[in-house]
Amino acid sequence: MIRYVKVIIVITMGLFFAMIALNNLTDLETNLTYTHGIISMSWINNAKVHWRAIENPIWSHIAYGAIVFWQIITSLYCWIGAAVMLKHIHKDTQKFAQAKRFALIGLTMGFTFFMIGFVVIASEWFYMFETELNNVVVKALLLASLIISCMAFIFSSTNENAITLNH
Repeated sequence: MIRYVKVIIVITMGLFFAMIALNNLTDLETNLTYTHGIISMSWINNAKVHWRAIENPIWSHIAYGAIVFWQIITSLYCWIGAAVMLKHIHKDTQKFAQAKRFALIGLTMGFTFFMIGFVVIASEWFYMFETELNNVVVKALLLASLIISCMAFIFSSTNENAITLNH
């Protein structure tokens, strides 16, 4: 039963990143404008750090494309990971543990998306934290923590056969 829960969590994370990508693709104008505002630092009044700004809109498109690509690849790795885990769900502990490798890649990509993309680059490098309207660093930290918690559970060495639905 625990193995099935782990698969469901990986599927859910894949769905989450697919929805983020879908939202970014279907509301391109809003999200591209947001990305440009962040990397151009147009909302920041701190002249001491404005040298970091990237004002050429071509770079906003490149950054936005990279973000959506990362989200899609993250989702695919999670889904492939879940499928491989499901294929090996009744195998021995070592084979099931090895089946988690794609899930590990996908979840690690998800974690780095929020930590590097939002916390390090957007918030710290581009000073997003200085604007309340566009400061999503708290949400990014929450989501990164959620992913790490999922990873801790999925890759824990608990006895996955200990809990069953049988009485």
